Amino acid sequence: MGAESWTYYVPYQENLEQAFQDLRQRVMDTGDYEIPENYKDAPLPQTIEEVWRRCAEEGAGTYSILDMASLSTDPNATETGLVQPLSSQDLRELFGGEKPTRAEVEATFEEGWFWDKVRTNWGGLYVIIYQNNDPYELVFAGFSGDV
Repeated sequence: MGAESWTYYVPYQENLEQAFQDLRQRVMDTGDYEIPENYKDAPLPQTIEEVWRRCAEEGAGTYSILDMASLSTDPNATETGLVQPLSSQDLRELFGGEKPTRAEVEATFEEGWFWDKVRTNWGGLYVIIYQNNDPYELVFAGFSGDV
């Protein structure tokens, strides 16, 4: 099937790591992810680690943020499994400034420019979205899927 994109918007919170972990837990709790074919009839996993184990056995991913291992604050990180920020330069290039609105972010998704900034097929980005010059939302977006 290959890598697939995923996108999540969540309310802004200052603790970005907590926002990332809360989102992963919400996706886990709601079952909003793909289950490897071999486990379609099995009971749902109870932990993210169990999801990872099942996916590793099948050589697949969940096509969701559950495939991401951690949040980085380094826009230049190159490891797989990271969700990282856009650099200041990328923010200015994509949005004309460092405080994009949701409409500006959505426009870059439609044009494909945002996706060009994701460094790996098993990685993601996060952006703080602003409303009236104040942090309002976070968007997490990236790629994951089959190995």
